[in-house]
Amino acid sequence: MDNVDTLIEVWDILGSDYVAAMQQCWSEGIFPKGFLEGIITLIPKGDDTDVLTAWRPITLLSSLYKIYAKLISVRLEVILPMLISPQQQGFINGRNVHNNILLFSLVHEALKRERIELVSTRGIHQALREKVALKVLPKQNVRWEVDFSPHKCTVLS
Repeated sequence: MDNVDTLIEVWDILGSDYVAAMQQCWSEGIFPKGFLEGIITLIPKGDDTDVLTAWRPITLLSSLYKIYAKLISVRLEVILPMLISPQQQGFINGRNVHNNILLFSLVHEALKRERIELVSTRGIHQALREKVALKVLPKQNVRWEVDFSPHKCTVLS
């Protein structure tokens, strides 16, 4: 029997207390002590368990904390796309940070070949900070004009 099965078995007894604790977490931002505690243990990575590097640590958290974390995650999934810029690519479901890495790589290669005339970095303008661009581009011997508006950053060679 795992923790979820145990929770189901005792829900009639503990359910109202758990719901009250979750409501307190939500309204006051205070976690019960047990929510924040975990047991750190080692699990083997492979067959050779005689060396320390063959083990990896994990933290076992309470099922109640995991349920609460899942509830928060589901609620945030609905509103986060409205709060996060479309240019943010990493760590968002359906988006891939590799798109920006590939775009940067292509721009970098074009700069190295000195065949670039115009680059619109619409997808990476958030990643380029003005201070970085002002320091890096002149070192690449690039004659440049920069417009840090939300839709373009123009680089002229």
